[in-house]
Amino acid sequence: MEFAYAKHLQLLTAGKRLHAQTETLKDLAIGVECFKEEYDAVVAAATLQDEERKKRVEEEGGIYDFDE
Repeated sequence: MEFAYAKHLQLLTAGKRLHAQTETLKDLAIGVECFKEEYDAVVAAATLQDEERKKRVEEEGGIYDFDE
C-alpha cells in the first residue's frame, strides 16, 4: 500500500510539472515570430552594408555588379 501511495504522489508531482511546462510552451511564439527580430536585424545590417558598398564604389568612380 505504501508503494502505491508513493507512486501516486510521484505521478501527481509529474502531472504538476507537465502542466507547468505546457503553460510555459503555450506562451512561446511559433514560426516566424520566434526569430523575426533577429531576422530583421540581419536584413537591416546586410542592406546597410550593401548601401555602403555601393556608395564607396560610386565615390571611387568604378563600376561594380552587385548582382553577383
